[in-house]
Amino acid sequence: MEDLHYHLEQLEKQVSHVKSTLRQETKRFERLNSQLQLTRHQLSVYTEEAKTIQVQLDKVLNQFTKEVCSDLRIIKAPVSCLLELCDKLLLILDIKDRSWKSFRSVSKNFPAFKNLMISIQNDQLPENVINEVLPLWKSQGTLRLKLSKINNGACVLLDWISMIVEYNLKSEIIVTSKKRIPELEKMIKSQSKTLSDLTSESLSIEELVNKTKSNLEDGEMDCDDCSELSLTSKPYAFVKSEQDERQIFHSTVHRGTASGGIMQSSFKMFRENSELQTLFPNFNSENLYGEAPVNKNVELEDPIIYEGKTEMIGCCRMRFFCF
Repeated sequence: MEDLHYHLEQLEKQVSHVKSTLRQETKRFERLNSQLQLTRHQLSVYTEEAKTIQVQLDKVLNQFTKEVCSDLRIIKAPVSCLLELCDKLLLILDIKDRSWKSFRSVSKNFPAFKNLMISIQNDQLPENVINEVLPLWKSQGTLRLKLSKINNGACVLLDWISMIVEYNLKSEIIVTSKKRIPELEKMIKSQSKTLSDLTSESLSIEELVNKTKSNLEDGEMDCDDCSELSLTSKPYAFVKSEQDERQIFHSTVHRGTASGGIMQSSFKMFRENSELQTLFPNFNSENLYGEAPVNKNVELEDPIIYEGKTEMIGCCRMRFFCF
């Protein structure tokens, strides 16, 4: 019974651990699903925004005409904000010389210059270029106020540069999201299998717990039945002496009957003729079943006293008849 109780305790601990793990893995499964939904939503939103930016880029580039470019090229002493704008524009166009003089020289061939700008719109800028242009993109509001006082063409170029940066940022998120979605789907599939395995394991252990509890209940009922049987049926009583392991048999037959008297007389005659050879079977002995029991010759220290020992015993005497 103790082993069953210990086994049940271990099973209950295991069930508790599995259920705790199942709760944690369920939360992780829910987080992965949330990330997948968020990533898909993000991909959808940024894809639409990127398309919108491309449309706007085309509109802005259409505003940058040859006349606007010529007005910008004639400036001989550009201010710092215009120099900064020129520097970032040539960086995006991947022109090594990013001076004002270089800008005037490149933009002199306007068709080639504009085609170069169109080709850049469809390419992904290197990360170092984006990082270098980001300060201008962040401060475009302030910079536009300054450039609007100088030349309208400069404001057009500022809008184009800002949109190029924004488009590349969104395109980078789109590419990352497209890579992330299959990874999340794979992780969710794996996590789903983990949850299924944990659920099956939990159910199996709970079934073992229920079976163990049932066995314990059956065992306790059997013990109760044995206890009731031992209390209600005791045909013999045994007394152990401190000197030896003999057992004295007390008959359940009433001594007032003829058979009781005969049994006592016969037992006395047997004692007077010979010593007691065997005792009543010892139920605690290992040799009770199987091997022959070992006989012990034990002398009874006290004589058995019975009623009418000085009188002749016979079935013809009135005192032995049972009416």
